[in-house]
Amino acid sequence: MCIRDSINAEYGERTTSMQRVLLIALTALVPACLATPPKFQWYQDTETLYLDIDVTPCEAAPGAFKFSQTAFQWFCGDTLRLEFEFREEVRPDGSNCERTTSSRGSSKLQSCKFQKRLPHHFDRLTTPGSAGPLKRYMRTDWRRTSSAPPEKPHNEPYTEEEELVPTVTEEELHSMTPLGSKAGNKMVVADVMYPWCENHQTLAAVVVEAAQKLRRNSKISFVYVNAVEQPGLANSLNVTCGQASKLHLYRQGEPRFGLDTSDDLATPADLAKTLKAFLAPAAKLVNSDKEYKKATIDSVSPVIVGFLGGDEQRAEWVQFRGIARRLMRLQKAPVQSFLVANKSVRPDVAGGNPTPFLVAYQNGRKVATTASLPWKPAALFQWALVHTTPPILDFDYGVKDMVATIGLPVAQVWPSQDGQQHQRLSALATKYRGTLVFLRMGRRDTYLMEEFGFGGKDISHSSALGLAKTFGDFEDKERFGFSGDDLNDPATEKFIDDFLAGVLSPSMKSQIPPTAPVVAGELNEVVASNLMEVASAKPTVVALYKSYMEEWEQAEKALKSAAKLLKNVDTVQFAKLDTSTNGVDPSVFQRVDGHHGAVELFIMTAGSASRVWKSQSFSSGDTTRLRRDVVLGYLKKHSPEVADRWETVQAAIDQEDLEAQALEEARIKAEAERYAKARRVEVDAGVTKFVFEEGQDAGDNRPVEGDEVTAHYTGTLENGDKFDSSVDRGEPFKFRLGKGQVIKCWDKGFATMKVGEKADLKCSSDNAYGERGSPPKIPAGATLIFKVELISFKSTMANLHVDL
Repeated sequence: MCIRDSINAEYGERTTSMQRVLLIALTALVPACLATPPKFQWYQDTETLYLDIDVTPCEAAPGAFKFSQTAFQWFCGDTLRLEFEFREEVRPDGSNCERTTSSRGSSKLQSCKFQKRLPHHFDRLTTPGSAGPLKRYMRTDWRRTSSAPPEKPHNEPYTEEEELVPTVTEEELHSMTPLGSKAGNKMVVADVMYPWCENHQTLAAVVVEAAQKLRRNSKISFVYVNAVEQPGLANSLNVTCGQASKLHLYRQGEPRFGLDTSDDLATPADLAKTLKAFLAPAAKLVNSDKEYKKATIDSVSPVIVGFLGGDEQRAEWVQFRGIARRLMRLQKAPVQSFLVANKSVRPDVAGGNPTPFLVAYQNGRKVATTASLPWKPAALFQWALVHTTPPILDFDYGVKDMVATIGLPVAQVWPSQDGQQHQRLSALATKYRGTLVFLRMGRRDTYLMEEFGFGGKDISHSSALGLAKTFGDFEDKERFGFSGDDLNDPATEKFIDDFLAGVLSPSMKSQIPPTAPVVAGELNEVVASNLMEVASAKPTVVALYKSYMEEWEQAEKALKSAAKLLKNVDTVQFAKLDTSTNGVDPSVFQRVDGHHGAVELFIMTAGSASRVWKSQSFSSGDTTRLRRDVVLGYLKKHSPEVADRWETVQAAIDQEDLEAQALEEARIKAEAERYAKARRVEVDAGVTKFVFEEGQDAGDNRPVEGDEVTAHYTGTLENGDKFDSSVDRGEPFKFRLGKGQVIKCWDKGFATMKVGEKADLKCSSDNAYGERGSPPKIPAGATLIFKVELISFKSTMANLHVDL
């Protein structure tokens, strides 16, 4: 039954004609064919919107649903029963609906999960237009909403500052910013953001104060665009909460400019200063040969001149100003840009005088022109950047973005203190200008030599040269290191030419080689540059690892134990290679690259000088297998040298096991004596507390559910192996009692403690990490011991839940 029909059925003759007119007018807010909606409730968390529709009345008919990024429909049979627009966009590929039953089993539900396109805390389910007709059927389940709603769905940042920063629509914004109009000096500063973004609140405060400082400047206007209400603009600008704070500047006669550097937005004063600078024209007009000569030949700064033809409303004029603005912002040295407005002013360009085109000047000399290039703004900006950048840049992270934007291969040079090396660097930079960007590195940058395979080179007396195809993230980029020490060496230019021709093999990333000799019976550290030399002496067990791998601590312990046992087997040695700071040769270590995710073991052997290196490997991804006995068993099977001396190895194993057993028995005895002196409390099944120091409170004050507890702890397995400790970190741990934030043993044990109490909590696996454990440190089904101290606790008010 449609809503209009339901009005007739419910009210019949009881309504006056005027009342019926009003009721029908109200129902016009939804489609006339939409039947009476079902009851439904919704809730949300940061990532997802949840919808439960009561479909019990439709149980006999097949149900169906449709949804897109912006809308949802549910059908009972062929009848559309529920339809609304989402307040915010969702991701269809991460959303779904399925039939379920209510917790009491009394209702059939269509339960839907919609993944939010942008994660955030709180917002409404539907647009205001959809919400009105559905209000009597819709319920918000605050109990299951993980972020309780504030008084407003989110804090609108400029609500109280409408005079300074009015809220506008996308259409209103574009009407204020006529980009294609004649150049002027007016500018609109637009903050386009989702109001729930945490980083947005800080930016909004800066914007309001900057607007206050500039309120008398009639040339600058500030506006705010709510990205929720204007999704088209938000999508075109790629607005997300995860991005850095950004303002969008619409200066008359220029393209939109995204202002997103922290220096510009740090304080209201910084922002006001930057905006005032934007009022200066990005490119000045030149109207005579005299002005042209003064602007170019007489200038000591890099200069870009645009010969565009036509009038200022042509797209090329706007685009050139955008290029000039970006150059002004990106280049560390000042760059001047000019637009030639008088058609009689022409430079000497081979092939005639086509328009539009650009000309670059350096030190008063014309160095390049785009007369033969098509007019493509992105390519022209890169061209201008190349021809206004000095031949050599002194390296610091301030030039990183600029070099990456240029997009040319990079030469990183560490010249020695010899003056001739600096002169040679200048000559190389001049010769290869336009094909390479040269960066002069300093002593503080010598750590970057590792990327090119010559870490540790002394640049006091020798130079170093490294080449890279791109500049940026070192993790995924190939590096090419020059083996010579002198830039005057003729091989230097051949090395560069071979690199540009693509015929060089990349260098191996390497740390500085250790100075300590390889020691039998120890796990020796090696680096990429000395691994082959170390392994050439004798068969070598090599562990490839990353220092941050959780399983490495356990693996290293097993390998050190195995190395110690094989100390007297003088035909095998042990080494470890940290692949987070060293390269891996895939021709030696098969199926392993710099992104391997588990500790890998290899036996490296060498034959004659002409023999190829051989590698045998296995992965220790299952960390419970990587024990001393696993390593030794593997070596016995694959290393003839170990197999031949196995009786000696077995005797060492037996002796070490006897010593370990004696130590374990002594530990157990000491632990039993320690527990005998403690007060034992059976807290619950599987949770035992041993109190060693009573609490300071003479009363009965103990934390209760919901209290914030602050405590120190050290966790061990029953054999005494420590897996975690707040004491070692020097920072107490905080959690809310009884809220499932910690293991059950803690929720139960800390509820019995007083402030100042020190105790051990013995936790069965059912009250800890269960049959799955917490690899790699906590095995499955493990009983755990926690040495704990209750430092403090404080009560918190329970969350209030309101049903609408």
